[in-house]
Amino acid sequence: MKIRMSINAKMLIYILSTSIIIFAFSVGFISYRTRQLALSDAEKLAMKVAAQNALEVEKDLSNKLSVLRTFAQAFKVYDEMEEQEWKDLFVKMYYKVYEYNPDFYKLWDSWELNQFDPTWTKDHGRYAVTVFKQNGMIKSSASLRSVDGENERYLRIKALSCDMLWEPYWDEFLEETETKKFMTSISSPIYRNGQFAGIVAADILMDKFQKIVTDIEPYKNTVAFLVSNQGVFVGHDNEKLIGENIKELYPEYEKQFQMMDLVKKGEAKVFRAKDNKGSKVLVALAPIQVGDDKAPWSLGLIIPIKPVLKEANTAQIISLLVAFIGIVVLTIVVLIISRNISRSLKKTTNILEKLSVGDIEGIDDLEISTGDEVEKMANSVNRLKEGLNKTSVFADHIGKGNLDAAFEPLGDNDVLGNSLLEMRKSLKHAEEEELKRKIEDDKMNWATQGLAKFSEILRTNSNNIEELSFNIMRNLINYLDVNQGALFVVDDTDESQIEFELKSAIAYGRDKYLKKRVGIGEELVGRCAFEKKTIYMTDIPKDYIQITSGMGTANPSSLLLVPLILNEETFGVIELASFHPIEKYKIDFVEKLGESIASTVASVKVNERTTKLLGQSKQQAEELAAQEEEMRQNLEELQATQEEAARREFETTGIINALGNSAFMVEYDLEGTILSCNAKYADMLGLSQEQIIGQKHSSGYDFTPEMRANYNLFWGDLRRGISKKEINKIHLNGRDFWVDETYTPIINMHEDKTYKILKIGFDITEQKLKEQKLKEQEEKLIEENKLLADYQLKIEQLQQKVSELQKKPAEVSTSSPSIASVETKRADSKIVSSGDNLLDWVPEFRLDIAEMDEQHQQLIHLANQMFASFKLDKNKKEIKDNLRSFVDFASYHFGNEENYFEQFGLQSAKDHLLEHKQFIKEITQFQTDYAANKVKFLDGTMNFIKNWLHQHFTGTDRDYISLFKENGL
Repeated sequence: MKIRMSINAKMLIYILSTSIIIFAFSVGFISYRTRQLALSDAEKLAMKVAAQNALEVEKDLSNKLSVLRTFAQAFKVYDEMEEQEWKDLFVKMYYKVYEYNPDFYKLWDSWELNQFDPTWTKDHGRYAVTVFKQNGMIKSSASLRSVDGENERYLRIKALSCDMLWEPYWDEFLEETETKKFMTSISSPIYRNGQFAGIVAADILMDKFQKIVTDIEPYKNTVAFLVSNQGVFVGHDNEKLIGENIKELYPEYEKQFQMMDLVKKGEAKVFRAKDNKGSKVLVALAPIQVGDDKAPWSLGLIIPIKPVLKEANTAQIISLLVAFIGIVVLTIVVLIISRNISRSLKKTTNILEKLSVGDIEGIDDLEISTGDEVEKMANSVNRLKEGLNKTSVFADHIGKGNLDAAFEPLGDNDVLGNSLLEMRKSLKHAEEEELKRKIEDDKMNWATQGLAKFSEILRTNSNNIEELSFNIMRNLINYLDVNQGALFVVDDTDESQIEFELKSAIAYGRDKYLKKRVGIGEELVGRCAFEKKTIYMTDIPKDYIQITSGMGTANPSSLLLVPLILNEETFGVIELASFHPIEKYKIDFVEKLGESIASTVASVKVNERTTKLLGQSKQQAEELAAQEEEMRQNLEELQATQEEAARREFETTGIINALGNSAFMVEYDLEGTILSCNAKYADMLGLSQEQIIGQKHSSGYDFTPEMRANYNLFWGDLRRGISKKEINKIHLNGRDFWVDETYTPIINMHEDKTYKILKIGFDITEQKLKEQKLKEQEEKLIEENKLLADYQLKIEQLQQKVSELQKKPAEVSTSSPSIASVETKRADSKIVSSGDNLLDWVPEFRLDIAEMDEQHQQLIHLANQMFASFKLDKNKKEIKDNLRSFVDFASYHFGNEENYFEQFGLQSAKDHLLEHKQFIKEITQFQTDYAANKVKFLDGTMNFIKNWLHQHFTGTDRDYISLFKENGL
């Protein structure tokens, strides 16, 4: 049965009932979703906070582990050193690292005795060195451990043999006045010939971890803890629980989701659970993985759910109140509107029925002139009809894709018309946004691919700063599509004058052989490094930079300088120049890339510095070994008549005594006054120690004018902490002494200032006298060689006359001069004839082509360096290195010239290449013979190199001058 009701009743019943249902459902749903979102957000926040703090702990431990790993790799050098020497060296290195790492409680190592003591045959027993702080002073101790057997903890470390984080423990090895500490350790293994040889480790107290844990409180009453892989609390809000086991403290969580299994596996999880009181809580776990150890730690949070839902419950109450008020207001509004509408609808039913079926064109205008709301309604219906006609036409255009069709809405309140306009606007906006999104995606993909590409470049070129710089700039210029770029790297060798050195300069894809150094604050590069901010300029000073190409030179239209910053320290500056503006996303890319480059540059510089220090240590060890060998031979000559056993015993005793008394030591204050000296120094001077103390440093020294002029500068450097090595002459009591002295500033650890100077020296008077005698013999030999050369020249002239008399045809060689031919034609050109250099740079060598002249000067410099190492009888390794540098650079220079020959089309290139090939063949053969110890005389080879370079620079190379200049060089 159909129930008939008035419009008023229907509107009240239907609208109000529907509204009440919607309000009730909305309030209930919103309340439920609010609680769920609150819990979900709490889970995400808990996991985020746990992960962030776990990452902080992991980074801290990983940084410490990287220091230990560097030590473990550096210890490979001990095989090349005497036992006591490498032990002393490593202790000194420990002191420095311990001083710069205050978080280390102790720094220690452990060496397997069976790896470096051939007499030790047991599989246990260790030699350990420990560096620690006692009463504010850094100290060290050394001891033998586990000679009767290893403990379980070390056996596990030895079995795993990897970088690892230990389970927390109580310290078993205590120094004087120390108390037991609850701590953990991180260690890195040392390998020798692929076998485990020991570890280097650092002990870390739990204080820092405890501070991190107590600072975590994302919600009120949050409990934070740090737990080891075996469930031992390393940090906890309740400090009394540190050292307890998680299974015993939280058995309910172990039953609900097997917490210990998650900790051991290193899984990151968040759970909803109940505590021991039945209250609901959130439990979050984040793993901490350090090194290669498969026993991660975890950082956990326990958050009560009640505080999390407090705001959600409040929102639910407010929603219910708002819903009730809304229903009351809606009832009143519906009642009023329904009465007004019902009257008007009766007179406009026919038109509305047609409109309801979409018959717009078949509707006549409604003519009502009652002068009240009905008339207005009628007029509105008429306007609506007309507006619907226009709207339908406009909608048809929109449907066909004509978004530029003209349309005017009926008024500001024309919902349909305005909606269509908004729809058109939205469609246009969607098109524009899609285009922008595509552009942004392209930029993002470009940056991502670029970072991946340069990460690979940085990874594969991390051993040589020159090669790294070249590959970075070559690829960066191509990737950014700029015209020219340069990379400046910090040179902090002299801390009092830090400069940035140009390591690579590239234009149009070619490396430019340039040299430049810029101080802090100087020019734009120095200013960029000082301010640590990116500089982008489009108004560039006219003479600041020019881009050179085959078409000439021109000023760029944009210049970008980006500092390479890591940990607030500037490691270099990238300078880029372009004929076009550099876009913002490219600048952002270079800035982001700068951090990675700075990190790699810092790593390379540390590696180079470490290699240099190890090389110096090795060289000093070789020099000391040579002195020991000389003393041993002297002792053997003195004791040759004694029995073998007695001779060996006396020889050993003599070596030990000689090492203890071979050097003299003197201490000065900062004004150069002697504070103390050892007996060796007093005996050398023939004075008592009391007579020497109080005298000035300059007393008795026979300084050259240059040394006197730089005397104040010499002491100024010492006061600033710069070590000095000098060879000086002392004239005292009618006697002359020559001494080899090393001055080392002693730094006050607490004030970081020099407070005295230590001099360690050796008496080299006998060596100097031998050198003087050798120099006299050398001068005599030079004179004899000159006479021999004159005799040889006369013999050649006689041979030539005999040959002419016999009318034999002369044979003229057209090929490039070999070593033999050069030696015959230029017999007067000897190594010693050119003084300290093999060949000096003279004006007639200049080609007025900057790139070629710089490379020719470098070639002469390397030749002189090689010649000096032969002349001064340097060690064979240094001579081989200098010889290799000369050969490598000659090959590089010839290849560079030959590329230009091919590029510019040099007509005489074939003959030029033949000379290059012949020269490389001769010097590489000499290099091979020298390495095989087949070279007995050097004069021929040195004269060949000198004469070939002279002839090549002044003759052959001049053929291409005009061609190179025509092509922009």
